[in-house]
Amino acid sequence: MDFEDLLIIRKQFHKKPELSGEEIKTSSQIELYLKKLHPSQLLTNVGGHGILCVYDFQKPGPCVVFRAELDALPINEKNNCEHRSTNSGISHACGHDGHMTILLGLAQYLSRIPKDISGKIVLLFQPAEETAEGAKKIMQDSRFHDLHPTYIFGLHNIPQYPLGAILLRKDVFASASQGLVLWFYGLSSHAGQPEQGLSPLKVMMDCVTLLQNISNKYYEKNSDTFITIIHMNIGKRAFGTMPGDGVIMATFRSFDQKRIDAMTKEVMDALQNHMKSFKGSWEHKWVEVFPSIVNNSTCYEIVTRAVEDIGGKIIEMKNPFNWSEDFSYYLYQYPGAFFGIGAGENHLALHNPSYDFPDDLIPYSIEVFKSIISEAARQYHGDFS
Repeated sequence: MDFEDLLIIRKQFHKKPELSGEEIKTSSQIELYLKKLHPSQLLTNVGGHGILCVYDFQKPGPCVVFRAELDALPINEKNNCEHRSTNSGISHACGHDGHMTILLGLAQYLSRIPKDISGKIVLLFQPAEETAEGAKKIMQDSRFHDLHPTYIFGLHNIPQYPLGAILLRKDVFASASQGLVLWFYGLSSHAGQPEQGLSPLKVMMDCVTLLQNISNKYYEKNSDTFITIIHMNIGKRAFGTMPGDGVIMATFRSFDQKRIDAMTKEVMDALQNHMKSFKGSWEHKWVEVFPSIVNNSTCYEIVTRAVEDIGGKIIEMKNPFNWSEDFSYYLYQYPGAFFGIGAGENHLALHNPSYDFPDDLIPYSIEVFKSIISEAARQYHGDFS
């Protein structure tokens, strides 16, 4: 595969996106490509539809893992390009098609058995990143741990930054976040006889106020810590009916995992107390839980040196990003680093229905990963000066 081949592959991925947990065809296509590149091991159905592609160079050295994501988003694409999504309501509006292609390009390089590589290189194609389920399931699969990863690295394209610039940060790179779903169960009645039912409307409005007040309290102390109400629903278009059920959804977010844990406890204590006055019932569930991404200092240094070795541009981020990524789960057990790569200062934002991955990032990202392999080996063998 040369660059033109990789470009075709990227566009094929873009044309056939699949949602989190449903990446069956995407995974099968990657498996077919990888079989032609003769890895030492090819493990499939890892943590769902994930793939582990292992190149063992039979020389003492680190086991270095690189991750890419398989899943797309439930967003209807608005591009008119030839490779636009053919799956209605689904698109690669986050660039995971490009990330997969980068790893395939790296696999092509590794298949040529470079003489200067030692240890193992593992290419992890992970499902279900968008829902925070994929990394957790990979971590629950013993085949991943049996590889004994020494380091793990991942990147994400980030629009509104110079094309190809590497965005780095020590310690916390991106926010923790988690979703809260609250269900309220009262009793429906005729709209003309509301006294015969039990509407959850007032208790729901009070809960929104409760969430907003706690959010304001934390935001005043640390502006990165807050709660966002993302959905509220009660009843249907039925003017003769007073609804009996309702739902509220909110996202909790902070750079600091301890602050989000404290805010969570305070909210749940307040809800438990507040709901005592509600004569109906209620329940809650936490969903899409993303811990904060915390980069290992040694792996941060490996990435820094790798980029400098190839003459790349580094932007040291002053603050963590407000978005979340399930790469964080790997970093709680293995040394690693997650970094951004600029997609262009005028490039459309991630999750925009007209977003498309900038293909110029593919060859450069491969070079960055190749350089990380070299620097990881140097660090492992104690050759850092």
